[in-house]
Amino acid sequence: LRINLNNNSVMELKETLLKIKKELRKYIIVSIRVVYNTETYSNKNKNTIDELKEFYDTAASLGYKLSNNRYYNRSCEACCDEKVFYITPDLGIWKCINTMSLENGKIGYINENGDMIIDAKRMLEWYSAADCFDEETCVKCKRLPDCFGGCILHKSVYGKRACTPFDMTSLSYFYD
Repeated sequence: LRINLNNNSVMELKETLLKIKKELRKYIIVSIRVVYNTETYSNKNKNTIDELKEFYDTAASLGYKLSNNRYYNRSCEACCDEKVFYITPDLGIWKCINTMSLENGKIGYINENGDMIIDAKRMLEWYSAADCFDEETCVKCKRLPDCFGGCILHKSVYGKRACTPFDMTSLSYFYD
């Protein structure tokens, strides 16, 4: 369950999480992200990354598992890494929701029979862009254990890594 913080309070998060039955919570992994401004999304968000601990503590106290897979939680606001796909209303299958105008993020579609038709070449290109261990700059970077090379979309579109100055992932790693 991904939760985007955009001018939210801990009480709002708690009220939302309490709506899920207590006996089901142990099966739900929570990933909490702060929404930040981009060139296409500009909204004054008062939530900060520094507040994440309070939000994670609240989810944990209610019996939820917290996402602590560092690779999955790389510095990417869309969480477009392993085991994550987005299905759009037109039944397109995308690796990243920030690529809606860029065809390289669309890896397939669901046909009229309900079968997933995947473009293996695009999948391979996507996962090749995700591999930061083939770049000396990344391997030598002190942020590598936290970001694992950063945004896959940026690398796949521009051919280079976009280093991000914020820490998106370390906090959740310390939870069981």
